Amino acid sequence: MPRDKKPAATVKKNRTVEDVDEKKIMKMYWNKNMLLRVLKQVHPPNIAITSGAMEMMKNIISNMMLKLVQKSYERNLRRKKKKSKLSIKDIMFAVMEVFPPQMA
Repeated sequence: MPRDKKPAATVKKNRTVEDVDEKKIMKMYWNKNMLLRVLKQVHPPNIAITSGAMEMMKNIISNMMLKLVQKSYERNLRRKKKKSKLSIKDIMFAVMEVFPPQMA
């Protein structure tokens, strides 16, 4: 019984607006899935969440990450390093500054 061969995957060289929109949509679904996984681990499995609450949680997480990156970058500049990469120590100190001591 011969198998049907699938066509080889083609590489797109020119990206269009539709491709970028698809990536944003997939990223949104990925964030939603990760938040739902955490919710299922913390709460009983029969609990649900509205789209508005999901959007709010996504915004909180993105703002938190933005603050961490800004603080890490500030510390990197204070050390007068000309490197563009952030070190583990930069991120650790940013976490200590942004979060309360119990969470850090």
